[in-house]
Amino acid sequence: MIPVYVLKIDRDIYHEDTHPYEHWVDVAKRKKIAGFKRKEDAWRCLLADLLIRYVMCRYFGFSLQYLSYDYNPFGKPSLAHQKQWHFNVAHSGDWVVAAVNSAPIGIDIEQMTAVDLDIAMHYFSKWEQQQLFSLPLFMQPSYFFELWTLKESFLKCEGSGLSTPLSSFSIIKSSGNEIALYNDMHQLLPYSFSQPNVNADYKMAICTPETLAAIDVHSVALPLLMDYFLQEKP
Repeated sequence: MIPVYVLKIDRDIYHEDTHPYEHWVDVAKRKKIAGFKRKEDAWRCLLADLLIRYVMCRYFGFSLQYLSYDYNPFGKPSLAHQKQWHFNVAHSGDWVVAAVNSAPIGIDIEQMTAVDLDIAMHYFSKWEQQQLFSLPLFMQPSYFFELWTLKESFLKCEGSGLSTPLSSFSIIKSSGNEIALYNDMHQLLPYSFSQPNVNADYKMAICTPETLAAIDVHSVALPLLMDYFLQEKP
């Protein structure tokens, strides 16, 4: 069973300062947080880092003071000196999510906002475009975000980021909602996907190269998370 942790952001926190919590994240993350012009973006970035640190310590027995990351050439973090567990985080709108697994894993979440579907012509494969635009018009925006999160979850699982063009592979859903991944030669690739529901206005997707077990969704309360880091000693 793969645990997924979801955090609902109370927007009142955007009026608070991030600095009391920033000493728990590494220097590179602090610089990233400082570079955001909008406090909402700074807080989402910080909360994603705090959430996975809380999860690894609270549920997987790591020491907060000694928890550190390595980064691959594309910026994907992994636990330093500990390769038993893989993790990934994502955030959008009012939600921050994290997944932990014994095999590589990717997770993505997107708030469904107004979107120009012509974007699909640039980022989706021909096969995906055909499936998207064959749907009734009212279903296309929702399916766009399904595809987007599925594709992002695969790239984040691989750890290659956007160095792999989104249009270079295809994710196809069958009429029975089975999800399959194909390369640009239309060869089936051994990845599994899941789409847990966190909120009606959001789409979320998880990807792993192993057969996907059941997903166990845990809700983490924002006050609990913040109190945890205020009470811990650096």
